[in-house]
Amino acid sequence: MKRRIIIAFAFFIVSARLLEARALFTFKEAGMGGYGGPQFRATLINDKFALFGGGPANILLTPSLCVGLDWMAPEGDAGGLDFYYGGPRMDYIFFPRSWFHLSIGSMVGAGWFSYQDPDVAGDTARSSWCFAAEPELMASFNILNHERIGIGASYRLIAGSRDIAGLDESGLSGPSVFLKLMYGVYDPGLEPEEKGFIFTGAGSRQFTLLAGRPSMLTGGGTRLFINNKLYIGVGGLTTIIGPRIGNNTLGMMFGGIWSEYVFNPHSLFEFSAGGIAGMGGGGTFNEVTGEESISPMLLADPSLYMSLNVTEFLKLTLGAGYRACYLINEVAGLEPMELSGPTLLVQLRLGGFQ
Repeated sequence: MKRRIIIAFAFFIVSARLLEARALFTFKEAGMGGYGGPQFRATLINDKFALFGGGPANILLTPSLCVGLDWMAPEGDAGGLDFYYGGPRMDYIFFPRSWFHLSIGSMVGAGWFSYQDPDVAGDTARSSWCFAAEPELMASFNILNHERIGIGASYRLIAGSRDIAGLDESGLSGPSVFLKLMYGVYDPGLEPEEKGFIFTGAGSRQFTLLAGRPSMLTGGGTRLFINNKLYIGVGGLTTIIGPRIGNNTLGMMFGGIWSEYVFNPHSLFEFSAGGIAGMGGGGTFNEVTGEESISPMLLADPSLYMSLNVTEFLKLTLGAGYRACYLINEVAGLEPMELSGPTLLVQLRLGGFQ
């Protein structure tokens, strides 16, 4: 009985401390910061242009030295190629307290790729694992206290892969140029200016139904966060896993104004409501003939959110809602509202929140 009372009392104390906390982990007290955000890389795969997207998540051990994780994935049509790679990274930042910064760094990790010839009906996908490393040089500039933009160049080194349909290590290796948007806390030793707003970024995965079948979308956005209560900006999502109906694969992409209101700011768990309202396109792609049937569409995607403040610069958000779509033009086999459906969302939000 006495043990139960002690356990219950300890649970009460821990619960009370968590309710008072603003974040699960506080790096500022340890003199550390962190940042992350989207990146876009233009590169060559087998001497053909390709676009990759992804994003690092870094912890600043000092204003100059950071460690973290990085990942990359193809954006858009890559001609039958799926290529994902990532791993731990380290960067050193020169002139960390200036408005202009230079940095050198590298990701060292692993990758996976598969290839299915889009011009051969019924071609079977072949895949292979590989070693991946990507050293880079970047110049970055302060936008505000918690926001930076960076441009740079890198070289992707691939080794240990199998030769698949003419794709070998040399074809997968190659130079890149990139753009990074970075949100976070860069120097916790400096007091931030009180501006009443910050820029924030987010990366999203949405699990939903298209024509009543399971699907997954990916995307994100950039928004102003005003007085710790109101988000306003732009965002969007695009299908990465679409359902098949016969020889047709369903897909959609959309974007628009993304707004949200936070009911209880400065809490460990924050509750909010908002969503995206805008336009996009949706329809079918026939994998045998290669024909597309796509219509513009109007869209509203409201959701309720719960966010966990993991650190001063990172929130983990879960959301649930309903996406209402209306196809403006006729698409064979689809009703005008058939791309509507319930949604579940997992999201990482980055910025100098506290």
